[in-house]
Amino acid sequence: MITEFRFADGEFSVRGSFSAVGPGDRSVCVASLFANREGEPFTDEDGELALSGRVAVTLTYTPGTAAGSAGFTHVLPVDQLHVSSGTHRVTVTTRISGGECGAADATAPALAEAVTESICIVRYPSGWGLCRG
Repeated sequence: MITEFRFADGEFSVRGSFSAVGPGDRSVCVASLFANREGEPFTDEDGELALSGRVAVTLTYTPGTAAGSAGFTHVLPVDQLHVSSGTHRVTVTTRISGGECGAADATAPALAEAVTESICIVRYPSGWGLCRG
């Protein structure tokens, strides 16, 4: 479940939680993939924050032996989106997939998935801001 998606100080922040249980030997990848309003993913042009070539922030989590809640916070600097000047709407799909994040495939079926509402941002010559309306 995503509990917060916000844009402030030039960064996107996604917070959420999920319940997990396991023998403790199978990791899961918790990934927040950034996309436009239509759900088309932003591509990772510099290779810094990639998941199958898409802009993503990831966390590998290994469940314990008892059911429990785990929290996550994913932070993305807006400049990682590599978008041109003007107005853009950004959504995030947070997916939980089996396995380590380094081996995860962003197009494979997810164990769980949640999508945020979009945030409207605008790029000015001097920086970024939130859209009005």
